[in-house]
This record gives sequence, C-alpha cells and structure tokens, in this order.
Amino acid sequence: MPWCAWKSFGGKLTSAPNCVVKRDGRLEVFARGSDGLVWHLWQREPMGAWSQWSMMNGTGSSKVTVVQNKDGRMQAFIIGADHALHTAWQEQEDGAWTSWQHMGGQFLGNPAAIEHADGRLEVYCRAADHSVWRRWHKQAMGDWHDWTPMGGTIVSDLVPVRHEDGRIELFGRGADHALWHAWQKEPRGDWNPWQTMGGQLHGAPAVGRLDDGRMEVFVRGSDSCLWHIWHKDKGGGWTSFESLQGQIASDPFVNRLKDGRLEVFARGVDNGLWHRWPKKLGGPWGDWTSEGGPIFGEIDIASNKDGRAQAFALSQSGELMSSWVIS
Repeated sequence: MPWCAWKSFGGKLTSAPNCVVKRDGRLEVFARGSDGLVWHLWQREPMGAWSQWSMMNGTGSSKVTVVQNKDGRMQAFIIGADHALHTAWQEQEDGAWTSWQHMGGQFLGNPAAIEHADGRLEVYCRAADHSVWRRWHKQAMGDWHDWTPMGGTIVSDLVPVRHEDGRIELFGRGADHALWHAWQKEPRGDWNPWQTMGGQLHGAPAVGRLDDGRMEVFVRGSDSCLWHIWHKDKGGGWTSFESLQGQIASDPFVNRLKDGRLEVFARGVDNGLWHRWPKKLGGPWGDWTSEGGPIFGEIDIASNKDGRAQAFALSQSGELMSSWVIS
C-alpha cells in the first residue's frame, strides 16, 4: 500500500510525539515544545483536517504519555522539571483540560501508563537508581494508591501491555542490556519478580499482541538489527531471539493490522522510515520497505478509523512530520 510524502504539521518540539486514537477514531498528538510546555493538535473529524497547535501549559523534562479513561476522557502524564510525576486530564470527553496536578516521586526518563480491563489507569516510572515504581487507580476514574516499588534495574523506557485475561506485563532493558519482564500472577493480583529474557538491546522494546493472544517483543539489538521473540503458545514459554535484519537507529514501534498481523516500524540509519510485516497471518516476513524521510528521534504510529496507518516523527528542526497510507 502506498504512503504519501512526509508533511510538516509545524511546531517546535523537543520530545517524541505521542498519538492517541480517540473513541470516535480521531487522532490526537501530544508533544513537549521547545518552551518546555505541552502542546497538542487533533483531527477535527475522523480522517479529516487537523486543528492548529494548542498549548496545555505544564512544563516537563520527559515525553508526554497519554491514555484514555473508561469514559473516553484523556489523561496525560509528564515528569516535571522537579523530577516528580505530574498529570492533567479532560474534565469531560472532548472537553477542557484540568491544570496539572502533582503526583510525587523522583523519577527519570519517560512515564508509561496503561488502562486495566476494568477502566482503572496504572502508571509506571523509573527512579534515579533505575528501580521501577507504580501507582494505580483504586477504582476506575477514582483516587490513586500510593507509589509502590516493583524493584528491578531498568535503564530504558518501560513498556506495559495487557493480556487477554486482563493481567499486565511490563518489559524493559536491564542494566545488563538484556530484555527483562515482570507480570501479574492474576488480574488485580500480585506481581512475579523481574526475570531476564536474554538478548543484547539498545533502547526500549516494543510489544504487540498476536491474534491468538500470544505476545511478541521486538528490540533493536547491539548490532542495530531488529530482533524478535514470542510466546511459543498462549501463556507459555518464549522462543529464542530471532533476527529480522535491517539497520535501525530508533526503538521499534509495533502496529497491529486489521487482520491481526503485526507490522513493525523503525527509523533507519539513513533517517528514513522503514517497516516490515508478515506476508500473511502466521506466515513468513516480507522484506524491509522504506517510506523515506528524513525524520529524527523516536517514531509513533497510529491507525486511522479505516485502518490506514499514520506515522509521526520530528524533523531535524523540531517540526512534527507525518506520512500515512493513502489507499
């Protein structure tokens, strides 16, 4: 499927973009500006024209992480200049945003957040000693539990995913550069301790859920190739790492196609957008394909209401750039 040429959406940004798909299928992108403030823009209607940039105030030192509450209201998280976590949320779906609220802690890197099956949000951060901490809603859209330590020594951004049965599993790169993970024993239950999955990684992993519920993890190896590892069977053991080749310069990003196949994207060493996907569900992988550039930093991918993928990244001067499938 052909992609359009890269288009500038303007802005002067200093963090990677984060695109959220709203309940009606519209896309909304959040990023930190060169002024340190949070900015966003959005589709006025599904697959339609985009708004101008709008400021959300709030200053931070991290990427802006955004998830949706059970009722469709978006909630944003950012690590502030004081190294604490801060949050703001919509007062109603598509409505105005609250002021930024202090959630405490002393953290580095980027926060990660996920919605539980029952609508509760959970947020994960890394402390200065690279240990992992989490807070979660006591009930959907309710008060928060206090910060709780999860241990570990994770030196990359954290990647939470939700299993079909509602359990959360958390992935990251350890201080030994291997892939590590921890997971809930049961929904709303205790966590297993961190365990290594091996490998030698650069940056953070990307995780996708296959059509049958199995998880597949993609990483950038120390050789700059893309590697992946996946469940042998649902809820079972893992394969060994297998190379998907390529020469990539960013963390990978996984997007699930309408038929259940996982498509993986990354910025290449040539600063172009590259992607690869299985030829059929459960089948062999096709070759790497370039969609041009140049783009810089980390990428984000989202699916429009009709299933067409759209990519977001920064230009060298900090503008938001986007390209998407046109048919």
